[in-house]
Amino acid sequence: MPRFFFHYRDGVKAAEDTEGIELANEAESVLEAMISAKEIIAEALFSGEAVPREAEVSVTDSEHRQLYVFPFSLAADQPTDRISQVMWEGGR
Repeated sequence: MPRFFFHYRDGVKAAEDTEGIELANEAESVLEAMISAKEIIAEALFSGEAVPREAEVSVTDSEHRQLYVFPFSLAADQPTDRISQVMWEGGR
């Protein structure tokens, strides 16, 4: 199975994913990016911090090629079950 890496950046902070995760395909990586973004947004809300709407996750493959950038604003605005459709129909 292919390995995907999810690198966080928000203009101030950045965190590089050095472990990655094995997923069946790129579509599954989109869902993983969405879930990660929603978890970070929820943590910010619960802790009373500003929601990182300008943050994004850069997703790369095992050869460090960027596949796409997943904006947190998309995670905040879209239900999880619609995200694959939005990403593949031009929101990407």
